[in-house]
Formats: sequence, C-alpha cells, structure tokens
Amino acid sequence: MADAALTLGAEPRYVGGSSLPGPFPRSIELSYGRLIFQLALRLALHPVRAMRAVRAGLCFRARSWARRSPFLPLPPREYIDWRLHTAYGSDGLPAPHEVERYLGWVDRMRKEVAARE
Repeated sequence: MADAALTLGAEPRYVGGSSLPGPFPRSIELSYGRLIFQLALRLALHPVRAMRAVRAGLCFRARSWARRSPFLPLPPREYIDWRLHTAYGSDGLPAPHEVERYLGWVDRMRKEVAARE
C-alpha cells in the first residue's frame, strides 16, 4: 500500500513518516523544490531573514566547494538528505515557518556566543 505522501504530485508531508533509509522518492524531490521555492518567496520579502539564511547556509557548506562544479558554497546533498531524514523521517519535510524559526534560533545563538566572548 503506497503512502499518500509518496504519490507523484501529492502535497508535501511536514511530519515524519516511515524510517526507510536512502534517497528521497521523486515526489519528495518535487516537494523539496516546493519548500525551497516557498522559502525563497518568504525570504525575498524579508531581507533580514534572508541574511540569516545566507549566514546559516554558509555554516553547512561543503569542504572544498570552490573546486567542484557548480562552484557555490552549498551543503552536500547527502548531508541535507540525512538531516531531513533524521528530523522528519524518510517522507517528511519541515514547514517553511519551521525553517524560519530555526534561522532565528541560529541568529540568537550566534549573538549569545559573541556576547560571552
């Protein structure tokens, strides 16, 4: 029996599901693209949040990213897959507001550490 979230074109599922390891199915890839698109729209409206996202993203960049195409400081896809799998299960993704809340938390923690030094 197929899970509704694994059906091509299904709405993204924002909570954890089964614990199957490995790469995400095609529908999750489409939902991941939708999540990125929604975040890009939300961050375009709030430049401060966009800067938080850039700073947090740079913390996850791949080592020696400048030596490999596409020459962008992006995290390895395997790492992102692993992080999403451990947090939300094999067929789950965070809601856009959860990502924004995480970015706010990263910014607050960075400021607290800087204040202690």
